[in-house]
Amino acid sequence: LISGFGAASDSVLRQIERKNLAVNELRETLPPFTLDVNASGRGLLAQFLHPQGLSLDTIYGTIACDSMIRGDITAMDFRSSAVNLDTMTLTLKERGKLLDYRAHIGNRKGTFDEFAQVNLNGYLGHNRLGAFLNQRDLQGKTGYRLGLTAALMDSVLTVHLTPLKATIAYLPWTINDDNYVDYHLYSHKIYANLLARSAESSVMARTESGEFGDQQLRLKIDNLKIQDFLSMSVFAPPLTASVSTDLAVGYRDNRLLGKGTVGVKGFTYNNIGIGDLDLWLDAGYGFGGSTDVKASMNVNGEKAMSLYANMSPDENQGMKVDSVGLTLTRFPLKVANPFLGGTTLLSGFLNGDMTMGKFSAPVLNGELAFDSVAVKIPQFGVSLNLPESPVTVADNVLTFSDFEITAANSSPLSINGTVNARKFSDIRMDLGAQARNFQLLNSDKRSRADLYGKVFLDVDAKVKGPLSRLFISGDVDLLGTTDATYRLNMDPNALAAEEQSGVVRFVNFNDSTQVADADSIAESPLNMIINAGLVISPGTQVQVILSSNGTDKVELQPTADLHYRQNYMGDMTLNGTLTLGNGFVRYSVPVIGEKMFIFDPASTLRWNGPVANPILNITAFDEMKANVTSGSNSRLVNFIVTLHATDELNKLKASFDLSTNDDLTIQNELQSMSPDQRQTQAMNMLLYGQYIGANTKANVNSGNALYGFLESRLNSMAAKYVRGVDLSFGINQYDRSVNGSRSTQTSYSYQVSKSLFNNRFKIRVGGNYSTDASPAENLAQNIVSDVSLEYIIRQTQTSNMSVRLFRHAGYESILEGEVIETGVGFVYKRRLDTLLNFFGFGRRKSSQEPLRQDSTGLVPADSVTRQRIDTNEDE
Repeated sequence: LISGFGAASDSVLRQIERKNLAVNELRETLPPFTLDVNASGRGLLAQFLHPQGLSLDTIYGTIACDSMIRGDITAMDFRSSAVNLDTMTLTLKERGKLLDYRAHIGNRKGTFDEFAQVNLNGYLGHNRLGAFLNQRDLQGKTGYRLGLTAALMDSVLTVHLTPLKATIAYLPWTINDDNYVDYHLYSHKIYANLLARSAESSVMARTESGEFGDQQLRLKIDNLKIQDFLSMSVFAPPLTASVSTDLAVGYRDNRLLGKGTVGVKGFTYNNIGIGDLDLWLDAGYGFGGSTDVKASMNVNGEKAMSLYANMSPDENQGMKVDSVGLTLTRFPLKVANPFLGGTTLLSGFLNGDMTMGKFSAPVLNGELAFDSVAVKIPQFGVSLNLPESPVTVADNVLTFSDFEITAANSSPLSINGTVNARKFSDIRMDLGAQARNFQLLNSDKRSRADLYGKVFLDVDAKVKGPLSRLFISGDVDLLGTTDATYRLNMDPNALAAEEQSGVVRFVNFNDSTQVADADSIAESPLNMIINAGLVISPGTQVQVILSSNGTDKVELQPTADLHYRQNYMGDMTLNGTLTLGNGFVRYSVPVIGEKMFIFDPASTLRWNGPVANPILNITAFDEMKANVTSGSNSRLVNFIVTLHATDELNKLKASFDLSTNDDLTIQNELQSMSPDQRQTQAMNMLLYGQYIGANTKANVNSGNALYGFLESRLNSMAAKYVRGVDLSFGINQYDRSVNGSRSTQTSYSYQVSKSLFNNRFKIRVGGNYSTDASPAENLAQNIVSDVSLEYIIRQTQTSNMSVRLFRHAGYESILEGEVIETGVGFVYKRRLDTLLNFFGFGRRKSSQEPLRQDSTGLVPADSVTRQRIDTNEDE
């Protein structure tokens, strides 16, 4: 059998060499055999198919060589990431010197509807090939009915299309009866006489005499709808266009010459319009036997690009490119937007001249200039404006000189340095970026971006080294004038299981190729060391919206001094402390209602290496007003539920506590309890709104579910429709008892806050109305019971100075009455390395110092070790 197949292989090679395939001669060299195949795709085949992302249910069939060569193979339920095919069959049968074949694809609804029935019939042998395609969709409509015959005689390949009345892309086409296309294998010349027409389109390829001799090929296409042909393929890009051409091409004196136009009308991609493109081509005689190629392109009727190239024959009778020149004249960058997937939007124009030497050793020279160019990132509402100063390229070295990028204000991000591409295999960068008070963002929630507000940055960064070994260092300071909001666009009802493929991999250790592949680490073309610092200055405000209606959110005034490092292997470490500052988290719990925890300003997240495992020291308070019943009387008491989150995130420890400052009796009861008992009381207060002490009991709200729903709806409407201020409402109802007489009291509260003058001036106003109090008391004392006016006098990276005027009305049970506090306060905050810093003496170290490499890693250049002392803010 082996020797027979070896002889058959030699016979095939000889027949290919003489360009004449005789199937009967092949059969005579083969030994008689019959091969029956019946295999499940879940067995042996799965080991070969699954690594390629393929699957198969069953394959069966017969291949035989006796009195003739014949075969019949069927595959069922073939699947890949892009295509599902129900049935595939292939039938082979010898006919003299020819081999007849028939291929069939059949699909049910929902698999590959366009190719419900596909049949390809034909023959192969001697010096001929025949093929006829018939394709129907699920509704039985014919998409393609087209065939061809091809013959290879001497060195000429001739193709003839059939039938004369064909169907192409579901449209009827007529083809001239004397059509042919001849291709000369050695001279690469094409002779043709083809004319195909549909109701709206036509294609003509004809050899005629003209400017380039008696044998020039003219290709004329009129209004060809590209989308009609692409609709048949699941791999086709989502584009539409009408193409028209009028080209004349000739091949003389071993040169390819030509002239003509190409027009593309109504060009769209992903249903986004690109416009009309018009291209002019001219390839003529050049100096010393070369060919000069000139091309120009208009975009929407305006000249945008010109191209020049010089080509000459090479030693393999082909063409080599000796030089290329490109000129851009207000080239509209918006034509690239449909291909960017909506992640980035470009506007403006690009001008410049660029020359390139030989393709074998390209040398770029020239310059590029931007004209009103803006780069917008809609997801984050960021818009960057590029300067009109040119970027020069000299001998493959790209130079940036005071290349100033602006965003929402006039303070630029300045880039200086070079990108050296003298060796394309070893591109080297030496770039620096500096910015002071750079406003990256200035928008509001009407922008519909995930990130909005005001973001101010100081930046000092450097990138140096080859692409394979980059060193990136820098400092980013988020300034205190920052007030940013991030929308967390996550549907809580659409949580899906995370893809876990590749977490565990089984390897056959008897297979050396699998072991080598499992143990190896792929070399990355881009490796880098990153040494970056992030400082969040006092005064920064950050808000994260957790729900679509805007009521559930986290609001912080954080400060931080963090340092991030990454080595060439991709190992990451983070060191430093993030202090949460003033802020709260508010969220709605079904049935229970809305909860708001206010953070202790000294709460921190501290990193000592692992990025995803910070050390938490967070304390938050939820103040809950409850109606306390003791004997025959009741009174309102403010309970404080305290949450403590400590230890590393991977082994988080969370505990609750309960206290009050309003009622001495309740306070003594709570102090007499153990920590576990207070935690149980705190959980009961949170979940059920109840407190049960030794001699007292309390309920938060007698109409909790109804009023909680009404309260959440009011806050949701306020967040959606009220702009410019933060407005929230509260509704509570209590059963009050006085000397055994019971009554119902309903309390309505509100709070309004507003920041002005880049967050330097802050106003907070709150109040409440109670159905139990007299109208005079409500109007005079409670409608505006809490007022706070705060003005930041001075704010720097290390200190904050502010003055505050306030009025607060509260109930104090020890004094058995209402207490009104009115006053003025002066607050001074300063970050300290030493006590001398408090008085202005001494110098605070920068978070980014010059570094050098030693055996332990990157260390400050002027010392061997460095101990950094971080202190919390002191008031």
